[in-house]
Amino acid sequence: MFRLMKVLFLVERKNIKFRSIMVILILFIIGSFVYLENSQFRELEPGTAAEVVALNSALDQFRNVDATDSEVASPLYRNLISQSSNLANRTLGLVMEDKETYIQDAIDLTEVRNEAYLMDGFKDVAQFIPTYRQNQLDYALFTGNPGSR
Repeated sequence: MFRLMKVLFLVERKNIKFRSIMVILILFIIGSFVYLENSQFRELEPGTAAEVVALNSALDQFRNVDATDSEVASPLYRNLISQSSNLANRTLGLVMEDKETYIQDAIDLTEVRNEAYLMDGFKDVAQFIPTYRQNQLDYALFTGNPGSR
């Protein structure tokens, strides 16, 4: 097989069509490798973007609340703001390819979400936050400790 390829290359090497097809083929192969290398780490971004959108939708439920007034702002609202901050830090770790920041803020996010499940008014925003089971699975994934809770 290699001999056949060698003979074909030697016979067709001066043909302009053959050269152009070889250049296109080489560029396609190199481009495929570059694409695959860059797309593997980015697989997490659509999930993170979906979480940001869902959390912003949950925060829209409290649009008329003054966050600076501790009597008006509910604990659930403050929890959602804390989730938003942790999610932003986690996204920053993802974009900057800083694994420690990503993992630590993902763990913090699961802990803050764990507190939200017990708060009054959670049912109003439950559709925007991952389920308790999904949160436990995320915690186990990022800590590597499934039975620690």
